[in-house]
Amino acid sequence: MTLISNEKIASFEPVWAPYHGFSLLFDSPGNALEPMGNLKKVACDVYGDPDLSLYRALAEAMETMRPAVLMNTCLFCTLPYESYHVTIWDGINDGNIIGVTASHRKELETYLQGFPESFATAAKVTETVNASKLAAKNDWNIGFRFEKLAIWSNRALVARLSPADNASAAVLDRMLDERKKLNDKVGVLLDMNLHRAFNPHVSLGYFADPDLADVCRKDLGGLEEIFTKKTTGQSIAFHSVALYGFTDMATFFK
Repeated sequence: MTLISNEKIASFEPVWAPYHGFSLLFDSPGNALEPMGNLKKVACDVYGDPDLSLYRALAEAMETMRPAVLMNTCLFCTLPYESYHVTIWDGINDGNIIGVTASHRKELETYLQGFPESFATAAKVTETVNASKLAAKNDWNIGFRFEKLAIWSNRALVARLSPADNASAAVLDRMLDERKKLNDKVGVLLDMNLHRAFNPHVSLGYFADPDLADVCRKDLGGLEEIFTKKTTGQSIAFHSVALYGFTDMATFFK
């Protein structure tokens, strides 16, 4: 276990490393964006907007967990609550661009490294994404609720979500069909395999040292109980999906 023993130091603060990419995210309802030059940045008003009550409940549960203590004991870096979002299609990023065929990779690398400025221009692959039904349809009308906590690959703590009702479950099935079609199209375009299981979630933070994730995992049952109590009766509704870029795991923009 990693503990701060110097009485002059209260806690560490995470500094998010550059990590560029683009994904399809659900457009969060209400007051969830703020101006960022010619773009709009994800900036959810989790404590002020009733449409974001599920995000607020997640944030309150995180506060109960005391983020500074988590940082000090297991090097867990809590994401800023205003960055909360739900991804429907992972897209291309610094982590998977190595899988893009060489004839397209250099162009995409230049495009990504130019973010956020270059995001205002279109690339062939983003034109394909924006033309998909997944992104073009603006009346999906789907809701999610908290399901459980999960630690993925000893790197991320996430709040797993599930459809809020039967109607939402049916909508999700249709969205997953369109997601598969998009993966097929982009996969052919870039000569790569983009098919991954879809697990709707909100990322809560990351472990700076994956070896310390087990410190948190030992208490996961108790932590999940906190989240379940905080989120009871809360859900979030989405109606549209859009292409978002990001420059690190706390900065997303459209």
